Amino acid sequence: MKPKGVFYLMVLLFVCFVVSGADGAPVYKERPVAQGIMQKYVANQAIVKLAPEAIDRVGLQPQTVHGRKEAVIEATNGRIKSAALRQGLARLKAKHLNVTALSDAELIKRHFRTGRTGDFRFLREYALIEFGEGVDFFGIASDLRTVPGVLAAYPHTCTEKYVTPNDPWYDGEPNGINPQWHLIRISLPNVWNTYKGQNNPDIIVGVVEDCGVNLTHLDLAANVHPNSESGIFYGDTHGTMVAGVTCAVTNNGNAIAGASWNSRFLVSHTEGDPGWWAAIFAIADIAHLCDVLNYSWGGLDATWTDDFWTGVDNLGTIQIAAAGNENYNLDDPNIEHRPSEHPKVFPVGGTNISDFYWYDPFTGQGTNRKLGMLYAPGSRIITTTGTENNSNLITDPVRGVNGTSFSAPLVAGVAALMRVKNPNLTTETCRSILLNSADNVLLNPSTWEYGKRLNAERALDQTPSGAPKIAIAPVPEGYTLEQNFPNPFNPVTSISFALPVPTSCAIRIYNLQGQEVRVITLEGLNAGRHSIRWDGLDGRGVPVSSGVYLYELRTQTGFFATRKLLFLK
Repeated sequence: MKPKGVFYLMVLLFVCFVVSGADGAPVYKERPVAQGIMQKYVANQAIVKLAPEAIDRVGLQPQTVHGRKEAVIEATNGRIKSAALRQGLARLKAKHLNVTALSDAELIKRHFRTGRTGDFRFLREYALIEFGEGVDFFGIASDLRTVPGVLAAYPHTCTEKYVTPNDPWYDGEPNGINPQWHLIRISLPNVWNTYKGQNNPDIIVGVVEDCGVNLTHLDLAANVHPNSESGIFYGDTHGTMVAGVTCAVTNNGNAIAGASWNSRFLVSHTEGDPGWWAAIFAIADIAHLCDVLNYSWGGLDATWTDDFWTGVDNLGTIQIAAAGNENYNLDDPNIEHRPSEHPKVFPVGGTNISDFYWYDPFTGQGTNRKLGMLYAPGSRIITTTGTENNSNLITDPVRGVNGTSFSAPLVAGVAALMRVKNPNLTTETCRSILLNSADNVLLNPSTWEYGKRLNAERALDQTPSGAPKIAIAPVPEGYTLEQNFPNPFNPVTSISFALPVPTSCAIRIYNLQGQEVRVITLEGLNAGRHSIRWDGLDGRGVPVSSGVYLYELRTQTGFFATRKLLFLK
């Protein structure tokens, strides 16, 4: 995918360009960004902004997905057309021998769907450039910025997850205090008498993680949205813990209660990549489907993403972010923390069981702070854990954890309940209510510093009631089987179809020899448009070979239709 001596020009989700080089392995380093503060970055990569005239423009094509008409930004001609840009990068190679040459040899296509046309279109002008082994961004940054057509160049910094090591005394019931003391502290039990996530299954919480979420966890599985990415794990259980705080299955006689009382959650992950580039793609995949997005990670040197957070807000999605565990004062003008310090994102700091700032004297980690920020419990939070082996869940289904990673999803759960009460609640109104309804608590007894700590009961009391969002889709006049999208595809494609009457049906995939490869049975569907995803696996879970396949829709009412699709590896 990343051959030697070639830069790929990759048009991704937002019609951005990705230039790939040498061996493709990221090299991580750290550098100081303020006194005593280090920032991790990918040494052999850079984020660049390209002049509009340096690249071919790509148009928008409408596409109906998930039962609504959405904008599809898809690359059909993403090659660099500026000779000056091409020559400038060639000169860069000559000066820094390990930087590979730029070439139009291959174009890799992906797509991005959004419910609002053009919300992220500005990202078409950004590129992720990857250099050869031994090159450091800060060694070539000044030269890179002088290349004609390159308007700006930024280091590709990494996000950080906000969790500290678990100490034994945080597990179990601490000294007679309710293990889930944090739910009682923010008055959630009083809210659950009236508002529960299960009362409106259309309210969806998005969980974006680099390490994935255990979607088969005994106390999570029932609340997983069907469009969630598969439960792949990349080294830790951070995502499983975060999901449990907000959306653990509640009132099922097992393990713990989630803050939102059975809201559905939708997972998108970055396959273990901690970089901002992968993070914004993972968010963009699900932002248009979510009422609330939780970011239990963040970092510095990422102000180039600012328009992106505004674009997510334009979708009407409430964004909640952990403030971080570095013990920073975010009022310091030298520290620009993202996404938490963006004005369209709601930052959340952490408190301990005494309502003081959360701080761990053993690790030196503590909540980041900012004047006027909301705080929520972030110490001794009992939540779900476990990875790929469900047998672990029998003896260790939950764990006590610490950090703002677990303060943020508490607020996300309350925001979901606010959307249950009023699905049309604006993002700005939600943020204002959460802050104005909070308890005034003593955060630092040595300085008599007070601040705002989440109060769920008052937040719901102050949320105005609203009529549910009702989208009445016209009943199709006849049966249709649409062309899959994208096509060709790798690794996933969507197959959409329309039913004029309620019925059951099946989608069958055949190879050109007529052998059945996969069957997807759909029982009791209502009249209307429907969509399923095929992940390129056969009935045994084995990836199919590249080539042309047939897909057939057959209903109980006797309708059937067949189309072709192309799978490429």
